[in-house]
Amino acid sequence: MKPGKDPQLSSPLFPQPKPLRPQGPPPRSPGDNPPPDIDIGDDPDDDEDDTIE
Repeated sequence: MKPGKDPQLSSPLFPQPKPLRPQGPPPRSPGDNPPPDIDIGDDPDDDEDDTIE
């Protein structure tokens, strides 16, 4: 347990999916991401609207 991190997050008993956030929009968070096609850019139909240039 590091002094900089919370004991609950570092605790092996609480393997919370926190490191999945920086990777991209959490697909398992309906409250955080209502529509799954907001800024993903993975949708072939939405890639036109997304800024992938």
